[in-house]
Amino acid sequence: IEQLRSILPAAAELPALPKGAHIEEVSLTEMDPRQKARAEQGHMGDEDDEGQGPGVQCAQQ
Repeated sequence: IEQLRSILPAAAELPALPKGAHIEEVSLTEMDPRQKARAEQGHMGDEDDEGQGPGVQCAQQ
């Protein structure tokens, strides 16, 4: 890490948050690629109905 710090430019200072700002605390976790693949398999076929615009309507007789 020290070698990286000597090569890379200094990190930018984070901006100060305004007083009374709404702050939401979050925790980050590592993504498991196998879990993502299983989740995507569960949504197979969902894309069929997306992005096709309005359908064709039959004319009334």
